Parts: sequence; structure tokens; C-alpha cells
Amino acid sequence: MKIEFKDLNWSEANEKKHEWDKLLIGSSFPNPFTSLPFYNAWVDTFLNDTDSIRCIFFYYDQKLIGIAPLLINDKSKIVSILGDKDLF
Repeated sequence: MKIEFKDLNWSEANEKKHEWDKLLIGSSFPNPFTSLPFYNAWVDTFLNDTDSIRCIFFYYDQKLIGIAPLLINDKSKIVSILGDKDLF
């Protein structure tokens, strides 16, 4: 099994809305808090800029199987999952 990935910035990830929606709808736990519109609302509310966001899209046999939206703090060298730890 070979899993490939794409490292995308926030605007590139938004261009893949159709793929993101399809993955969420087909998941065993389609949580609205992991939808792209919810993430966009969270980002618009709590972040001043999107340069610190990276989204890793994971593919198996050219099919999207997972997404890791990450927040990268270059100053503290900390990588965390995008969003509030109590919500996401």
C-alpha cells in the first residue's frame, strides 16, 4: 500500500472543497465541525492570516482518504491541529 500526500496552503485546500465534502460525507462519522465551511468560519474568526495553515491531503490509489489541517507556529516551532482543542 502506497499512500501519497499533497501539502497545500489554505487557499489551495479551499479549491479542493468538492473532495473535502465527498470525504466527509463518506466517512463513518460525518461531523459538521470538520467541514470546510466550519473551518473557514473558525479561521475567519480566530486567525489574522492564513499563512500559518497547511493542509495535508492523503491519497491512496488517487482517492482522498484523509485530511490533516495544521497550524504551524514558526516562532515556537509547534505544529497543532487547526482549531480549538476542546472542539475539534
